[in-house]
Amino acid sequence: MARKKVGRWGILVGIFLGFAVIWAWERYEERGTSPVPVVSGLEESYRDLRAEVRKRFEEAARQLNAETPKSFGDLITLRKVEVGEGPSMIYYYTVRGSEFREGQEARAAVLDRVCSLPEMRDYMQYGVHYDYIYETAEGARLFDFVISEEACKAHEAARAAQPAAPAAGSTQSAGAAAQ
Repeated sequence: MARKKVGRWGILVGIFLGFAVIWAWERYEERGTSPVPVVSGLEESYRDLRAEVRKRFEEAARQLNAETPKSFGDLITLRKVEVGEGPSMIYYYTVRGSEFREGQEARAAVLDRVCSLPEMRDYMQYGVHYDYIYETAEGARLFDFVISEEACKAHEAARAAQPAAPAAGSTQSAGAAAQ
């Protein structure tokens, strides 16, 4: 009988302590203070990191803008590069010719390129994104898109889900090859 009373008291004390911990945690949250002092250090480190990324992007934009306008074939010209919020890199292109008016082809090509470059992907893990803006020579916006880590992951997943293309020069059907 004495063991049952001690066991019940142990359970009651455990429940009470559990509620006390939850109550104390809620009080910390209400005051906006954290019981873990490392959090403020992490926030400062994150701000420092973003400031460093911004500084590097500003230098890259300065170097790229020194080479603008830069033509890519007859249809596309890089007009300027800016550093946006976040930070982000914003690329402004001018498009000539009526055959290049659809953004899906441009987006897929840019996604393939950007997502395959480790130096660009490295920045994406910190929330950086790349904005691409395509305009006419008169300044009218044709299309734009943003490339982020999430966009790269979705693009890679979509490509992985596509069936593999048959090898070049293959004349056998899959059924004949299986026989």
